[in-house]
Order: sequence, then structure tokens, then C-alpha cells
Amino acid sequence: MIGDKRVIVVGLGYVGLPLAVALAKSFETWGLDVDTGRIAELERQHDRTGKSIPIASPRPACA
Repeated sequence: MIGDKRVIVVGLGYVGLPLAVALAKSFETWGLDVDTGRIAELERQHDRTGKSIPIASPRPACA
């Protein structure tokens, strides 16, 4: 990680999700999405956009 830098990506769709994955390689990264169905998909490690997503943290307290 680079220092104490943190990033939040708002929207985990076709652009946001790959961006969050790329940023997570260098920064503590949080993804935020208001679609509870989308959050549930990602928790099951399923991504309808076809990207492979490693889930390493518990469900965040946001919706």
C-alpha cells in the first residue's frame, strides 16, 4: 500500500468495478453501490460484467 491513502469508488458497474479492482492493487479501496442486488452478487463473487472479483472483506455497512 502507498502510505495511508484510501479510495472510494462510487458505482460498481462496468466502469466502477474494474476501476476499484485496479486501484485496490495500490490503495485501500472501498466500493459503494446503492443497488442491494448488485452488492449481493458481488458478495457471492458473481459479476454480471464478466470480471473476476476477489472479495476479501466483510460486507460494508452501506447500501
